[in-house]
Amino acid sequence: MPSHDNPHRIILLLGLVLWLATASWLPVAAAPVAQATFACTDVSEIPQSECQALVALYTSTNGPGWLSQGGWLATNTPCHWHGVTCQDGHVHALDLAENHLSGPLPPELGSLANLSVLDLGSFELPCNDLSGSIPPELGNLANLQVLDLSCNDLSGPIPPELGNLANLQELSLGVNHLSGPIPPELGNLASLQSLDLQNNPLGGPIPPELGKLASLQRLYLWGNQLSGPIPPQLGNLANLQQLYVVDTPLSGPIPPELGKLASLQRLYLRGNQLSGLIPPELGNLANLQELDLGGNQLSGPIPPDLGKLANLQRLHLWGNDLNGPIPPDLGKLANLQELSLSTNELSEAIPPELGNLANLQELRLGSNDLSGPIPPELGNQANLQEFDVGGNELSGPIPPDLGNLANLEWLDLNNNQLSGSIPPELGNLTNLQSLRLSYNDLSGPIPPELGNLTNLQWIDLNDNQLSGPIPPDLGNLANLEWIDLNNNQLSGPIPPELGKLANLQRLILSGNQLSGPIPPELGNLANLQRLDLYANQLSGLIPPQLANLSTVDYLNLGYNALTATDPALLAFLAVKAREWNFTQTVPPTSLQASALAGDQIVVSWTPIRYTSHSGYYEVSYATDPAGPFTVHGVTPDKTSNQYTLAGLAPDTRYFVRVRTYTPTHAFNPH
Repeated sequence: MPSHDNPHRIILLLGLVLWLATASWLPVAAAPVAQATFACTDVSEIPQSECQALVALYTSTNGPGWLSQGGWLATNTPCHWHGVTCQDGHVHALDLAENHLSGPLPPELGSLANLSVLDLGSFELPCNDLSGSIPPELGNLANLQVLDLSCNDLSGPIPPELGNLANLQELSLGVNHLSGPIPPELGNLASLQSLDLQNNPLGGPIPPELGKLASLQRLYLWGNQLSGPIPPQLGNLANLQQLYVVDTPLSGPIPPELGKLASLQRLYLRGNQLSGLIPPELGNLANLQELDLGGNQLSGPIPPDLGKLANLQRLHLWGNDLNGPIPPDLGKLANLQELSLSTNELSEAIPPELGNLANLQELRLGSNDLSGPIPPELGNQANLQEFDVGGNELSGPIPPDLGNLANLEWLDLNNNQLSGSIPPELGNLTNLQSLRLSYNDLSGPIPPELGNLTNLQWIDLNDNQLSGPIPPDLGNLANLEWIDLNNNQLSGPIPPELGKLANLQRLILSGNQLSGPIPPELGNLANLQRLDLYANQLSGLIPPQLANLSTVDYLNLGYNALTATDPALLAFLAVKAREWNFTQTVPPTSLQASALAGDQIVVSWTPIRYTSHSGYYEVSYATDPAGPFTVHGVTPDKTSNQYTLAGLAPDTRYFVRVRTYTPTHAFNPH
């Protein structure tokens, strides 16, 4: 056996000998020392063939580039190398997960006859970067219990030889580029408990032979290109706890045989092309906790039998063609936390029994054909965080009981036929982040209590019939990013308090009857991206402070009565709102008057720029500048530049007023 003394110590001893032997004290260069080369012939812990397999793995997968390579090819004790575990003189486990392996797997791994665990995969960064195909020789590892090659760049087919691994309990090949069909031979793996083939481009049908995997507990097939129906033989997997076949274009019906999977806890068939009815037999899955059939083409009614799933926590049936009423039986699901039935064709009323779901956190019923009132009983769901019934035909008032939902973060009632006023009780929802009540028939004022919603980020009340002023209390909503009050009948001034909303990105107040000047405080909104004050009755000078809004990429001030004189502001508007002054109903300029005959005065002016819609100039007169003014007449249109007042009293001083008038039209209905 060669000596393994410290090479640095050898160099020091040589230097001492040379110094003693050199009487002339001349400098002498030390001879280079050769580094020892690793050889499996120097290894006695494991058989030569197993050592050679480890060397082949190191060489093929860029061993010098591994994150951890402790001992590899540096010592003759491979059982102490990083990731290697030995037992009874053989390599028992090889765990090099998340270690930056790159390159192909060597076929020599098939000679590790006693290997129990081969883990070269990961589901957390950093993954390995193995490439090429899976060696069929891995099918020789008769003692293998765990094979994890997940999260790599492996390609090609799954070798059918893997079906020879009679002791295999876990097979993880997910997140690779494996293609071709799933080998039916995998159905021979009688000891298999977990089969993970997710996120590959595997194609073809699911082999019915997988129904023979009597010990299987977890089957993950999502994110592939599988086709054809779900084999009814999967209903034979009596120990199956999790079945994920998601986002792969399977078609045909859901086999009722799946209702025999008594141990099943999670059934995910989301994002396929499954059609037909939801089997009532799924109601027999007494241990089921999560059922997700969303994003398919399922039709017909929701089976009331699903109300028997006493342990169910998540029920997702969104994005199908389901019709008929929501079964009141779903109100029996006492452990339910998420109920998503949105984007179907469900009709009739929302069952008040859903108010019994005390543990519910998410209720999504949007984009259906539901009608009738919102049941007040839904206000009993103290844990509810998300409530979405938008895009239905619900009518009647918003129940004040919704103000009891203390944990609510998202409330979406938009695009219904709700009427009446907004309940002030909604101001109790202090955890609310998004409030969407748009496209309804709501009327009355905006409750100032909404100013209590200090966590609110989004408030959308557009396209209703709300009236009265904008509450200054909304200026308290420090986290607000979006406020849309467009197309209502709001009146009065824009509250200066809105200028305190430092996080605001969109302020949309168009299509109302707001009047008065634009508050200069709006120039403080440093994060504003969109400011829309279009089609109101705003007047006066635009404040120069608006030029501070450097982040604005959409600015619409059209169809008001605004003017601007500040040079910096005009330069800003020329870039951000180039045609802002084309639609302002402002007074004409350069007004002049001259007397004609004893009872006539001719008034002339420069017409305003806005002539694209009908309108006129109203000419009034008075004998006192404070009025009262009497309307003498109007011009034919807004292009007119003069008007003659006749029939006046001679030798009388008159004061003349010219006002511009634009009637309502499609772009400014107020």
